[in-house]
Amino acid sequence: MAKWSELYVQKGVYISKEFDVSSNFDSYIQNIAFEYKSNDGRTIVSIRISYDGSTFGDWIQINDVAVKELFKDDYYSLNSCKFQYKVEMIDDGVVSPEFKSFSYSFEGAYVIENTGDIVCKPEIWITKRNGSGTIKLYNETNGQTLIFTNLNNNEQVYVDCENEDIMTDLPLKYRYDDHNNVFLQLEVGENKLTGEGDFELTIRHEFMMLQG
Repeated sequence: MAKWSELYVQKGVYISKEFDVSSNFDSYIQNIAFEYKSNDGRTIVSIRISYDGSTFGDWIQINDVAVKELFKDDYYSLNSCKFQYKVEMIDDGVVSPEFKSFSYSFEGAYVIENTGDIVCKPEIWITKRNGSGTIKLYNETNGQTLIFTNLNNNEQVYVDCENEDIMTDLPLKYRYDDHNNVFLQLEVGENKLTGEGDFELTIRHEFMMLQG
């Protein structure tokens, strides 16, 4: 394995090991950070991704350019996902480039594509797991955050987002006061959902088409 000191030549290339980031999510919200000084040279940081665990795609530069969404394939499958990063340092002058660190964190997301012509307000079932407390459901596409507080362990809450109805499976209990009055909307096209608070989510939806 190359050492960083070995890269301080006219042109040096370091390729990392393969990182296994497989999961059952549809996509990742990526947070990739790195630190370097190009000094009198140039530095190029790239990554490449494999969705089947063996065949990698092309290298994609991720520094000094606008980076598109990376961890999403055509089939919304990350079950065998891996990635590598590559650092290229080109020494063009007296002071060589220095590469100091690379780190990453990924937040898993599920993707729902609204194939209709108008916004959809679905029915959802939220089941709290692993203790009582607060859950948060984010639609990263439109910025919505649906929140319930004070849920009991294994409690299931039903939300009709179209009619703004809320029901719990606990007897003689109401959850309107424990809700932030945000009802999930699925925008036309792709919607990326993430969450906090250990819960299971079931969504039932019907996408509507405008009649021409």
